[in-house]
Amino acid sequence: MPGAQILSGRHYVVESDADPADTRAMLDHLDRFHDHLARVFDGIATPWNGQEVVRYCRDRASFLAYGRAHCPGFSEGWYGYQADATATAPAELVLMHLGTNRSVLQHEAFHRFMARAYPGIRAWPRWFDEGLADWIARGRFVDERFTLPERVDPRDLTRVRDALSAGTFVPLERLMKLDNAGWNGDGQVLQYAEGYLFATWLKRVDDAPYRGLLRDFLLRLARDQDYDKAFAATIGTVGVNRIQQEWIAWLRALR
Repeated sequence: MPGAQILSGRHYVVESDADPADTRAMLDHLDRFHDHLARVFDGIATPWNGQEVVRYCRDRASFLAYGRAHCPGFSEGWYGYQADATATAPAELVLMHLGTNRSVLQHEAFHRFMARAYPGIRAWPRWFDEGLADWIARGRFVDERFTLPERVDPRDLTRVRDALSAGTFVPLERLMKLDNAGWNGDGQVLQYAEGYLFATWLKRVDDAPYRGLLRDFLLRLARDQDYDKAFAATIGTVGVNRIQQEWIAWLRALR
């Protein structure tokens, strides 16, 4: 990255061609966000105390230039990028200056957190990683406390309700089997909306047997690193169709 500066935080080392003050603010936010995730996932994720690399670009032109040159599988429509370590390159998070909007940063940083916490995640279906990433991306720090909006995104809610009415809704049984290529295929807009709203419901539901279901699933994943085993012992025990019925009823009742 030509003319880059290097800044180091608690959990990340940043190479940046952006304004130094903005870079520091972004790095401080990343560190705070990591600490928040570590608290939320305490006991249900593999702990990590290292540092990862972040490339922080001053504008979209810089981001696109870096992505084209250095990021395998890069898409021109993206606003953030993250990749696991390889034999020749470290894991990295690639971001661009978006003012005070931290949603892309939080979405991509969540994926990096999950990849470290659940080493087998790339081989597993994408529904929980993508759904939770979109859910947590909408939060923000208020007086040092990370807060998520009470109201769900009305655009995503309308999109999923319209799909239910039109018969184009992706059933949970299929959504929960999609790999990365399937998740980001032709139906990705609807699938992201469904994933976000399903994750939101799982985090909010307070009725048995759904309360704590997501946490139990993630706990078993962390313990055994076996997706099929964790799924069968938690979500599979309750039943995907039964879960879908409750989730859809919640979607339809939202105001």
